[in-house]
Amino acid sequence: MKDLQTSEKASSLTLEILLDYLEGKLSDHESTEVETTLEREPEWIDVLESLEMGLGQDPDIRQKAQEYRDIVSQEAFALAEKNTAPKAKVAPASVPLWKQPIWRMAAVVLLLALPASWLVTQQRQSLYDQMSEQYLQPFAATTVKGQGPTATEILEQSLTTYQQGDYAAAAHSLAEIAHSEDLSSDEQLTATMYLGLSYLFAENPQLAIVQLQEVVDMGNNIYSEHATWYLAWAHWKAGDETTAKAEFNAISQAPGNHQAQAKKILQAWK
Repeated sequence: MKDLQTSEKASSLTLEILLDYLEGKLSDHESTEVETTLEREPEWIDVLESLEMGLGQDPDIRQKAQEYRDIVSQEAFALAEKNTAPKAKVAPASVPLWKQPIWRMAAVVLLLALPASWLVTQQRQSLYDQMSEQYLQPFAATTVKGQGPTATEILEQSLTTYQQGDYAAAAHSLAEIAHSEDLSSDEQLTATMYLGLSYLFAENPQLAIVQLQEVVDMGNNIYSEHATWYLAWAHWKAGDETTAKAEFNAISQAPGNHQAQAKKILQAWK
């Protein structure tokens, strides 16, 4: 670790030093110097407390702080430049921007916000993963016999690929023929349904939403109930919890294949 230096012009503290201090990596002498500097520069205490909270929630806070440092530095510099008179002196080049008081304020906001948002995201993702393992299963592939041999053959092959679990490949081929005029209306419905399912299980929820919503909008059909179920999952996967909850709630109130599962998901969400 670099030696701590005392100076009236620049603080001797950095994020790395504070993180080393919190993680017990400093010697007794170095820790004492940090504590002395904190007494002399109490504005760093907020940063220290933010880092301590961040470490408790995210062991990788050091890496995150480094990744965001340039962004925060640029924003802080822009703010400083805006609020500085034209003839005002710029901070000495020998003093890194992240050691300036304005960066300390930005760091407090950043370090308070990052761990909290990361924790919420992890909690949401954890619940999604937990529920999907129990209740989100691929819809069984169907069989088709159609009018247009070329498009129909592609559809048949795509459903076989889907059934084998190669969802990305299935989505690629289904996207080519989902609205083909060579398919009957029933085949187009099937292609659209399984295209949405393939996108969902290929981790592409936004495209899944488009296709599954199209199936739902077609009105009462053989896939309506299941399309609504998977559409709720797609919205959840895409991060739209409000819409997903509303859809799961509607499913839980209507008798059907997914009613009980939807109720359990809503209970777990509370």
